[in-house]
Amino acid sequence: MKLHFDHALVARLLAHAQAASEHSPTYDQLVDPAFLKAGVSSRHPTGADVDRTKIPAGLMLVGDHGVYLSAPVRR
Repeated sequence: MKLHFDHALVARLLAHAQAASEHSPTYDQLVDPAFLKAGVSSRHPTGADVDRTKIPAGLMLVGDHGVYLSAPVRR
């Protein structure tokens, strides 16, 4: 299967992600100690334990009721 996305729309979405001051973590980043707030050492961290300023900008390929790109930013 090949997926095709409109280049201009992807560029706009990436620019939006890069301009955001905080980003939502992926599931892998949620449990990665490198992204946790200082002093947090939990085996089961929650979103509140993550320092969202450490999460890099990016796009996520999501597949649920279709396949699409998402910019996980926090407003």
